[in-house]
Amino acid sequence: MEKEPIAITEVKQTPWMIEDEGKLKSETRLTIENAGESTEAWVRIDAPGGKPYLQPIGTLAAGTNQVVVDVAELRKDGDKVTFSVYGNDEGKGRPLGRLTKEQKKIRHWKIFVAHDVHMDIGYTDSQEQLNGTIFPGFLDEALQKAEETEGLDENDRFRYPVEASYMLYESAWNARNADWIEKLKQSLRKGAMTYPSSYVNQVYQGLGTEQLARMAYYSERLLKDKLGVPSNKLLYMSDDPSFSWAAIDTMAESGIKYLMMRQNPDPLFAYPKLFYYEGLNPRNKVLAYNYGHYSTDEFDFRNADSKVTAANVTEKVISGYHREDYPYDTIIADFTTPYDNKPVTASVQQNIKELNARKNADGRDYVYPSFISSTVNDYFEYIDSHYDKEIPTFKGNIEGWWNYGVSSASYETGINKENHEKVPAAEFFATMASSADAGNPYPYEQLLSAYDNMILFDEHSWGNAFPQADEQWAWKRNTALAASRQADRLIDDSLGAISALIPADEGTIAVYNSLSWERSDLATVETSGLPEHFTLEDAETGEAVPYQRMDGGKIAFVAKNVPGLGYKTFQALPAAEEPQFPSGIQVTYSTMENDYFKVTFDETGAIASIVDKRNGGKEMVDASAPYRMNEFVYHTTKLMSPELYSTFTVKQAQLTGTSGPVMATMTADGATAGLNGMKRKVVLYDGIPRIDIVNEVDKADAPSYGTQDEEGFFVFPLNVPNFDLRHEMPSGAVKPFAGSNIRDRDNEQFYGSSTAYFTVNRWIDASDKDDYGITLSPLSNPIVQYGERRSAMGDWDYHADNPWVYSFVFNNKWHTNFQKTQPGPVTFNYSLAPHQGGSWQEGRADQFGMNASNALQAKVIASSQAGGASLAAEKDQFIGIDKDNVVLTTAKLAEASGEGTILRFNETLGRETKVTVDVGFLQPEAVAETDLVENDRSPLALKNGTVSFTIKGHGWKTLRLTGGEAPAKVRNLQGVTDDYGTQLTWDEAPGEGISHYEIYRGTESGFEPGAGHYLASVSGSHYLDRQVVPGLTRSYFYKVRAVNAGRKGLPSDAAQPAAGSIGDTAAPTAPAGLDGHARSASRVALSWEPSSDNVSVKGYKVYRDGVEIKDLSGFYRSFLDTEAAGSTTYSYSVKAYDDAGNLSGMSGPVAVTTPELAVSGGNVAPLAEVTVSSAFNADYGGAKAVDGVSGLHGSGEWASAGETNPWIELAWDEPKKVSKVSLYDRINLDDNALAGNLRFSDGSVIPVDGISPDGAAKDVVFDEKTISWVKFEVTGGAGGNVGLSEIQVFEPANLAREAILSASSWYDEGNAPAKAADGIVGVHGSGEWSSKGERTPWLSLEWVESKVVNQVTLYDRANTADNAVSGRLTFSDGSSVEVTDIPADGSAKTVSFPSRAVTWIKFEATGGEGSHVGLSEIQVFEAENAAAKASATASSEYNGDYGASKATDGVIAVQGAGEWASLGEKEPWIRLEWSEPRTVNRIILHDRMNLLDDARGGTLTFSDGTSVEVADIPANGEGKAVTFPDKTVTWVKLDLRGAGDNVGLSEIRIY
Repeated sequence: MEKEPIAITEVKQTPWMIEDEGKLKSETRLTIENAGESTEAWVRIDAPGGKPYLQPIGTLAAGTNQVVVDVAELRKDGDKVTFSVYGNDEGKGRPLGRLTKEQKKIRHWKIFVAHDVHMDIGYTDSQEQLNGTIFPGFLDEALQKAEETEGLDENDRFRYPVEASYMLYESAWNARNADWIEKLKQSLRKGAMTYPSSYVNQVYQGLGTEQLARMAYYSERLLKDKLGVPSNKLLYMSDDPSFSWAAIDTMAESGIKYLMMRQNPDPLFAYPKLFYYEGLNPRNKVLAYNYGHYSTDEFDFRNADSKVTAANVTEKVISGYHREDYPYDTIIADFTTPYDNKPVTASVQQNIKELNARKNADGRDYVYPSFISSTVNDYFEYIDSHYDKEIPTFKGNIEGWWNYGVSSASYETGINKENHEKVPAAEFFATMASSADAGNPYPYEQLLSAYDNMILFDEHSWGNAFPQADEQWAWKRNTALAASRQADRLIDDSLGAISALIPADEGTIAVYNSLSWERSDLATVETSGLPEHFTLEDAETGEAVPYQRMDGGKIAFVAKNVPGLGYKTFQALPAAEEPQFPSGIQVTYSTMENDYFKVTFDETGAIASIVDKRNGGKEMVDASAPYRMNEFVYHTTKLMSPELYSTFTVKQAQLTGTSGPVMATMTADGATAGLNGMKRKVVLYDGIPRIDIVNEVDKADAPSYGTQDEEGFFVFPLNVPNFDLRHEMPSGAVKPFAGSNIRDRDNEQFYGSSTAYFTVNRWIDASDKDDYGITLSPLSNPIVQYGERRSAMGDWDYHADNPWVYSFVFNNKWHTNFQKTQPGPVTFNYSLAPHQGGSWQEGRADQFGMNASNALQAKVIASSQAGGASLAAEKDQFIGIDKDNVVLTTAKLAEASGEGTILRFNETLGRETKVTVDVGFLQPEAVAETDLVENDRSPLALKNGTVSFTIKGHGWKTLRLTGGEAPAKVRNLQGVTDDYGTQLTWDEAPGEGISHYEIYRGTESGFEPGAGHYLASVSGSHYLDRQVVPGLTRSYFYKVRAVNAGRKGLPSDAAQPAAGSIGDTAAPTAPAGLDGHARSASRVALSWEPSSDNVSVKGYKVYRDGVEIKDLSGFYRSFLDTEAAGSTTYSYSVKAYDDAGNLSGMSGPVAVTTPELAVSGGNVAPLAEVTVSSAFNADYGGAKAVDGVSGLHGSGEWASAGETNPWIELAWDEPKKVSKVSLYDRINLDDNALAGNLRFSDGSVIPVDGISPDGAAKDVVFDEKTISWVKFEVTGGAGGNVGLSEIQVFEPANLAREAILSASSWYDEGNAPAKAADGIVGVHGSGEWSSKGERTPWLSLEWVESKVVNQVTLYDRANTADNAVSGRLTFSDGSSVEVTDIPADGSAKTVSFPSRAVTWIKFEATGGEGSHVGLSEIQVFEAENAAAKASATASSEYNGDYGASKATDGVIAVQGAGEWASLGEKEPWIRLEWSEPRTVNRIILHDRMNLLDDARGGTLTFSDGTSVEVADIPANGEGKAVTFPDKTVTWVKLDLRGAGDNVGLSEIRIY
């Protein structure tokens, strides 16, 4: 057969469709090869269901041709279409070429395009700048763009879906005026702008139970009430790659229908784009879209050229979306700007318009795809209405890869984890106080602020992209501290108000229970108001109650049978003397035992054994685990990697036991690397079957965090064979395992989500599926790993082989947002108990976790009182619930949309339950069920003060209680407007029971208070509306109504404010309760309670020793002073001020003493006074060059003000012996200090060149100098604000000062191991380590990183009774050195030896005399690295940035920094030469940190003619130590053998 001259080689369908004589045709591209000459051609198209037709394609040139034809719409996918090429317009004769191919029926594609700003609060700019200027500016642009495009076709108009309603609620609401707000409302009503159901991009897994329920309030209740337009019912989860399964149920209960998951990275790669996300209650589902990274602009709509976008649509729609697993005809492109907190790109809307106007080559309009400027909810609405039957359903938890970052701020995380329980408790007690006492106002503003602060701390943004203790971090940490202080004050005030209503005799203690069941648990109370000596009785039973005096003037006792959601009283009766109570807890040196447990400790302070005496003597600690119970493990690792560098644990701890009638405590005092100190306390009780653990840690600065990460764990190896592991989410339980079969309905975790880190609410339970289990509550930190250390490990279907819990309390692995170091004290609390029953439900892990997390609260009633409000004297209950698996999560007063009191309930066991609730105390007249955000659903029957309902398993139920008399109408509402805003005042409503007031605003006097007019709720009779100022185009009117716990009054008459002057002459109240403590030698943390003002508090001024050091906005209730000096006592105080500049009185002062500044590695720069030629601003001052932060752009840098060649000088009070200076340039591209001169006080000068612009260290090594100052003058600067990231000045380092010291024993805290390295030498009774009754004790020193040492100096205790006469030094490399003749007078015994690389040294006294042998001091000295003083040459150098000198610059194992790389060599050489002979015996080689070029081995040749072979150099940058007998040489050469093109070394060290 003759070959056809023309061949159709490819058929490519596109999504573009035209309409031709009433029929749709799809644009199809053909590739045609013409083996002959050019010819005119036509294509005949034969498709099923229609007549064949010809389409001209013009001239077919010789060779390859691309032509476009239009194919009539097919009936279905897989229809065969035949394309035939003819040389005539009638299609006669034999075709020149033909191809038949199966084709897809092109869908009528609709591409919804949404473009918004990703909100990352504090990541790019300060939170206050974002809130006050940047976010409102974006919204200004959006409103303007919407106005400009209003006349365009519907699909082409600009629309703006706000990603997070925080931008409206918190930002624009406080930054824009009332006219702007009205304009916003209009845009929302038109649909040009929408706001989502999501308030912020929350870390949902890390929330508390009521906090989870509260997340929807901001959009679905508060903003709806303010703006009068509902949300778009869409919740965004952007950036954070996690989501809580429990959140689906609260979404459904709040009316939220859609979930857009734009996560980073994409954890749902195995799942379809669209699915229904099913809640714990299978009836609760939301439609979810699995988008991928939030900035993904798949079709490049941001491109300025719409042709590029069109080409991407052509290429990607069919291939990416016309698939069997995506049966839909619509696509969503929902992307943000490429960077966080940046404005939208104008070209997006323009591209939509141009694409909709696009025509084909014949000038015909494309009918499809249509491009729709979208608010995203319209896409979901379309899908939901057209494809609901075709969408698959999945369920489970999406565990987060990011969540571990909270352990970079463990102190603040612990505070906010307590807030999850404290804030709802404060709300409950405040509501009961307001209901019980008609004269007790409801603290609406304070509660709203506490919730907001708590929620903002758990938001996904943690601070600056370049982490440091800066303004962004201060704002973030303030949210946790402020919520805590607010909750504490509200609980104290509310319990005080309730206690005042209890009939009581003098010396009564009222104990309150915020949980829903009766409890017997520990209560503590201050003894102020109680007799000096007293006995304690249960007021109900008259039984004597043992108590135990505690530190801080408190007593502790077990309060039995305290009613749920109620109180019980105990009576302190005067006694002549202190009563004595027997103790049922036995404590020995290493054990403690009560009726429930016997706990045994090992020498390290870890728990070696817990015998469960109630359950047949079962052992609760798995002895096969690598670590014991409550053992602390510290690691250093490769940056952002699972690869371990080092592991440390406590070697020896001092055990001290104390026992009393109520509790016994065993304290293990002993630390390891990463810590300055640690006390682990284990507590047993008489009468409470629970073990409490209190680990008090003093965290050290993170080591060398530019080159390595740190991790810290407390380990709990639970001994439960055949275990089923579960933990609590914000609500409900989940099994932490993700199977690879995503269709498996038993999966409770999404495959692809984290199996390395899990986020726990209140409890973890391991049960044996038969009759036993153990529950652990991690109370202070939510992050755990299961089975083993799993940091940064990514096997998606990992399942723990053992129920070993690694509580991940410290890390700095997240290299943005989160802090890189967190020095200072922090406490980690745990509770532990066994249970009968083979499941967490049978063991009631839910109750255990809540009991552990919610302590009983106690108040002293000092004087006799008659009481009131029908409260009983002995005990009473505010709300009674007859089923203990249904818990009250909050009681609160209703929001502006309704009235009365709101009660919310959650079911905890996963069982549908019918429950009856006694609400008689609240005296309701009617009860109605509402949804989660207080929209009424239906009335419920109220019978004799009780209401019954059925609640689904893990479900929610919210009730509204109304009744009583409505408050009177508010009178005399007045307003005055000036530049500060409009100040409203009114007369307090007459009568009792006014809880608060609601303020409304409208543009007409006859407006009806309600949604769209609500402004705020306040406790007082005044309000400042900052939105109404002079010069607005509209008139505004106000109405106010009074609220009580059961009803709301009539609104006041409308008032229009008058122009004038607010005339604020009254100062705010002085800040109360100022508290302060040192977190490190340079950091002091302050917090206080907010001030109040008759108008508004604008800010606070912080004073140190009477000098103002900081001016803060009124948002702050805390301050972190990072400029303190070590070993200094400061007096801090705070003042408040208002808009008018009125300054409050000074707060009460607080004195804080900072600890001594530890000199790390011999770097004395932090001890110097720093002066500079200039500084860009206060955040770039000279002190930043000695703050220990290096290699982070914008963090910890000194930058000059417009200088190219600035200078910096360090001066000391006393002379310093120094031998090295390290210089780190600022790590940016514009401003570089490339060269300069080091000038010293002795008159010497050292020129410096080759400073790396990438922030790597430039080490300048020289013979020892004694100096009082050093000055670095830049001579080779480039840029406008040249400076340094860091300057370090080193004295010969006593490595003992940076070691972790432990010992076989110590006499007491004043003679602890650390005293042997405190710098105090030869002073009897001061700065000594002394053992406890030992003649041959040992002392161990341990380092995080390997040290090369060659000398140890020992100083005996300077007394005559206890002497370490001789001993042995043992090293981590297995070698040892005998030590004799240690002077008994405390003078030095110097022990020198050949250099060796070690991570620990142990001194064992072998010839001790006396009872408490020890040391006054031990000093360990690093061997000199001779390579640093050598001249380096090499066979070749890749370029100037990879020269031979980089191999001796001190920068080790940092890819791309401080490396020597050859130029195209596999076997290069490097040679180091000295001007004078050197005696060496050790060389350490570090390969380059990349995957392509590896120095695997080589030959070391010395100037004495000898050589040494080297093999197995690690490819990961770890050191390869080569040792040999002493050689005296003037040069050494290394000939390498490697793999790759540019073999070299990261570093060579010679000793």
